[in-house]
Amino acid sequence: MMTAGSRGDVAPFTGLGDGLRSAGHDVTVVTHETFADLVGRAGLSFRGLPVDPQAQLRSEHGQRLLSSRSGPGKLAWMLAMARRLVGEMADGMLAAARESDVLLL
Repeated sequence: MMTAGSRGDVAPFTGLGDGLRSAGHDVTVVTHETFADLVGRAGLSFRGLPVDPQAQLRSEHGQRLLSSRSGPGKLAWMLAMARRLVGEMADGMLAAARESDVLLL
């Protein structure tokens, strides 16, 4: 399973992964390194992505996103950040996908 984003994006995958593991499947969650413990506590295998979303939010660009006062302003900053970071994550995501029999996104 592969997900990127905040804890709210990752946590549901641990519940789904636990159910799949209980049904006899080998499950690996591919997500940010910051969530390795969360995934491990669920008894699932983990593979890290190179981008730390919390560090990105602490960056100058992230602070501009957080301080934007309008919905369109937040969306513009978020899209700019995502566009800049997707290239860093793409190689790790593709490598994990190539090694998977089934990929849940």
